[in-house]
Amino acid sequence: MSGPVTGNDGTSICQGVSGGFVAGPVSLASPADLQSLSGVVRILGDLIVASGGTLTDLDGLESLTRIEGNLIVTNTSLVSLHGLENLNTVTGRVQIDGNSALTSLGGLSALASARELRVSGNNVLTEASLPALASVTSWNMAGNYSLAQCWPLVLEQQLAKGCSNCAATNHGNGACPAAVDGWIEQTGYPEGGYMITFAGGGGAGSWLTMAEAHAAYPDYVLAEPVYDGEVYSIDGGYYMITFYTGWSECCHASPQEAVNMYQPSLLLRVLE
Repeated sequence: MSGPVTGNDGTSICQGVSGGFVAGPVSLASPADLQSLSGVVRILGDLIVASGGTLTDLDGLESLTRIEGNLIVTNTSLVSLHGLENLNTVTGRVQIDGNSALTSLGGLSALASARELRVSGNNVLTEASLPALASVTSWNMAGNYSLAQCWPLVLEQQLAKGCSNCAATNHGNGACPAAVDGWIEQTGYPEGGYMITFAGGGGAGSWLTMAEAHAAYPDYVLAEPVYDGEVYSIDGGYYMITFYTGWSECCHASPQEAVNMYQPSLLLRVLE
């Protein structure tokens, strides 16, 4: 662990500090590092949990509420984020990246504010709930091999901010939140209809519209249809639609023209 610690009086020592803060960056590798941070409420800089340590959780950081910098967790032995349950603010980036043993983001349940969020390449992650997070400037949740597609879709609704192809790059068949057991997606081109994919695997369909699909299974799928794609600008003043199912359609002279082409069978987000 690195970084001097001071309390409210500016004289407290690191061990057993109560209500104090530590100047970052702080790197954690062992239980002894965690013990030295006991009682720390705020870190003035980055908190880094990197590869090579012996930590399996972050038990001992329960007093930490704020990081004035980035939270970077890139570790091979960390199983959970237990210990961060009271962390509510990260002024910079939350990066949960390439953790080969991490199964859940549950330890970040109180996180309400962060500038950016990146959750990628965590191969055994099966649960990605962030119930308190209300807004970020940007986010990405991609390439988590065991994570069900519903998790980024839920986060997209929660943040009201899209993430192109986030759902498509998570391939797990694990459980979804109780309130979301499946989602509606397009099976192909517009004439292909819509299908419900259930969190536990399998599907049902095909319907001509999202509304018909939801009406058939109102208790099992998202109350509101998910976005199917995004409209964005390309060179030459034209606009392209990229669909979450992987295909694209080009070219339109304006975003509205692109949306009109596929409404009401598609819900499209126009990127600024």
